[in-house]
Amino acid sequence: MKITDLKSQLSDYECKVLDRLNETSIFGGKNKNELEPEEAARARLLLELFQDPAERDAVVRILGIAYPQLPAVVSGASAGKVHGPGTVEMERTPLYRMFHPRSIAVIGASHDPSKVGGAIVANLQDGKSPARIIPINPKGGSIAGLPVMVDLAACGKVDLAVVAVPAAKVPDVVRECGRLGIKNVVVISAGFKETGTPEGIALEDELRKVAAEQDIHVLGPNCLGIFGGQMNASFAPKAPRSGNVALISQSGAIVNALIDDGLGMRAFASLGNALIEPHQILAEYAADPQAKVIAAYIEEIHDGRKFIEVASRVTRDKPVIVLKSGKSSAGRQASMSHTGSVAGSTAAYDAAFRTAGVLAVDSQQDLVDLAAALGSPQPLPKGRNVVVLTNAGGPGILTTDAVEQFGLKLAELSPETQAKLKAILPANASAKNPVDLLGDAMAERYQAAFDIVLADPNVDSVICVASRQKMTDVDKIVEVAASHRGTKPVLSAFIGANGMVSASMLCDYRGLPNYPDVSRAARVLSRMADYAEIKTRPAFEPAKVEIDREAVRKAEEKLNLAAGGRLGPELLELIGAYGLHRTQQRFAPTLEAAVEAAKAIGYPIIMKVNSPDVVHKMEAGGIEFDVSDETKLRQGWQNMMGRVDAWGKKKGIAVRIEGVEIQNQLKQDRNVVIGVLNDPSFGPMVMFGLGGAEVETFKDVTFELAPLSEASIDSMIKRIRTYKLLEQPKGGKPVDFEALKDALRRISQLAVDYRDQLQELDINPLRVYPKDDTGKRHAVWAMDARAQFLPRADNAGTPHAAGT
Repeated sequence: MKITDLKSQLSDYECKVLDRLNETSIFGGKNKNELEPEEAARARLLLELFQDPAERDAVVRILGIAYPQLPAVVSGASAGKVHGPGTVEMERTPLYRMFHPRSIAVIGASHDPSKVGGAIVANLQDGKSPARIIPINPKGGSIAGLPVMVDLAACGKVDLAVVAVPAAKVPDVVRECGRLGIKNVVVISAGFKETGTPEGIALEDELRKVAAEQDIHVLGPNCLGIFGGQMNASFAPKAPRSGNVALISQSGAIVNALIDDGLGMRAFASLGNALIEPHQILAEYAADPQAKVIAAYIEEIHDGRKFIEVASRVTRDKPVIVLKSGKSSAGRQASMSHTGSVAGSTAAYDAAFRTAGVLAVDSQQDLVDLAAALGSPQPLPKGRNVVVLTNAGGPGILTTDAVEQFGLKLAELSPETQAKLKAILPANASAKNPVDLLGDAMAERYQAAFDIVLADPNVDSVICVASRQKMTDVDKIVEVAASHRGTKPVLSAFIGANGMVSASMLCDYRGLPNYPDVSRAARVLSRMADYAEIKTRPAFEPAKVEIDREAVRKAEEKLNLAAGGRLGPELLELIGAYGLHRTQQRFAPTLEAAVEAAKAIGYPIIMKVNSPDVVHKMEAGGIEFDVSDETKLRQGWQNMMGRVDAWGKKKGIAVRIEGVEIQNQLKQDRNVVIGVLNDPSFGPMVMFGLGGAEVETFKDVTFELAPLSEASIDSMIKRIRTYKLLEQPKGGKPVDFEALKDALRRISQLAVDYRDQLQELDINPLRVYPKDDTGKRHAVWAMDARAQFLPRADNAGTPHAAGT
């Protein structure tokens, strides 16, 4: 094919790319419409010459016209395998053809561009997709110059079907797609479970069933569509700006908003009602070398463990940023445990994101800010020590505050660095960090300061701050900052958005992340440091612990865990079998039985009411402390029963009292709580925090998914606000942290073992003592416990132990 003939099929932009392409002499080989192995290899290497995603897509289209087999090589996520002359095979992801279709059928295409079916065809044409576009409408004719097919069967081979027909017709249309061998379908149509009606829910159930039966990937329903490179199979009002961010969104409106925000995208997938789950799109984006950053707006994840599995692999190579909505919903008010009550709606998601190395953000603006930085040519920081270069004192102070606020540190400049700065700065400028270059600083002064501070080994990154003065040439300062692209990241904050339009555009062009507010720059730099730590952290490995399985089996039989149900203090039997030390405890149904139990255990004792109507005993007045003899026991019994009865009347409850629990009273020390809550999506998670009656008041707790690793155990202990009370109490010794960590390992294993049964569990209080060098006293004691178990599915057998 001659170059002139090829150009007649291309846009002006593609012709310009072709001129560059032709310089490589790719067309100098044999041209038999069959791709030779050596040419395939050269074609793959060719893409490295083009850094801009739009240029890469143009290359794919140009080479695809010249060599029909070539798109399978150059546009794929994986390298092609050449098996001989004229034969190229691809290792593709399951959703490869959804994002890289050779032919697209729009079922429900409309002659009216104001309707969804018309807008999709228009967007496909505007995007200059290399795919064959096939509008389908029973009326026939033509749409936007394209011949219209009256039915799907007449279309020939189709890689992707985009469906925009009434909801009631969708299952039959998808069934027809399956019959014709179409494996990728995007259902734009609404009217399914999002309506909340029985009809809509039933319709979606039918669609899900058809997709499974036909082995079809269905994106949607009720979605905006899909975008990839030059293909815009959506009804978005405009195509996104070209970029390297791949977006997953459970809201079409959020996609449109991020397009308007100027987020440069390689691809987007609007999940709608999410027949395809986020982790499936995540795996597709991970395989795309032009997708440098993956961003997601998430409302709900159904298969949480699969998401963690996929995301954990992806985040070691590419950053994954997630904006999760629904954070304001109330916690589990009906929960029977402290753990369930304080968990709230985000604890499992937060724990899952930490486990997977996902960067969670709090707002749309944060997502755009962070994606722009991580997608830029700037490297990740090797540490958290920051230098602030500024031409004004006020912004420098604000930046310093933000640096501290977001967990960064002002770098301590070496004496040598400060001496060099003093030599190039005016006498009244500051050579300390933040480095105040003064208001008359021109680009040359910034240049000299950059050269000096970046050479200091104590410096990991720089935030360049500039405000406009009459003499300031901001564009030249941008060029200076952007030119320092080496092993240390540089971010800029050119403050005063309206006066910095030109500078902002120049920053964008030069790959220099810029923010009109210094706090945004500091926040982004902090998250870049977070991701640098994620990439280098060791692979997850569950904490190891030895469990006496025979003791566990006996405790399980004694408690009849196979039958499920609620357990109170008797749960200490199982907790003891898992290796935690527990108090002596006996149930007493009557006052006289309580007297005998106290004699057997030995005074002093604690007396606790046993009632199915009392969940939180302290609140109901159902605990009597410091019972030192029989007289106090008898009086305490009467007092406690009176308090519980009064509490019940106030609540309008006829409290059923089955008796009391008699427990030996240990010496007071610090109380913590360990709990387990089984999340329906992510499975069991372990809670740790401040214990005692105040757990729900202060909610000083942390959560991590089970099984715990040694790193997550250490992290969850140190993240509570009252950690200092454990580490450095007034007038006391630190608690035995090794014993505390061992307790968490054991409860983590219990949570995994009973993940199909255990719904929630509390050990509260868990009393923790300082380390006893004599070895005469155990450092951790379980004082009380409760749990909720489901009946075992087979009502027999032993729990499945992870890793055993």
